[in-house]
Amino acid sequence: MTLEDPALAAAALDQTNDGINFAHAVHLARAEGCAAIFASVDRRFARLAKRLSRFGLFRA
Repeated sequence: MTLEDPALAAAALDQTNDGINFAHAVHLARAEGCAAIFASVDRRFARLAKRLSRFGLFRA
């Protein structure tokens, strides 16, 4: 298997220990450094993301 970004995958795997699923963790890790606001309609994910990242969060 070849990974596009091994460090990102490792960071996402680490976040799964905090209760976030791998797909959401990858999404959140990829967004770091790209935007000041992270949007999600998934309330549980929004709460976890707010706790685990630097983003201000918008929940629709």
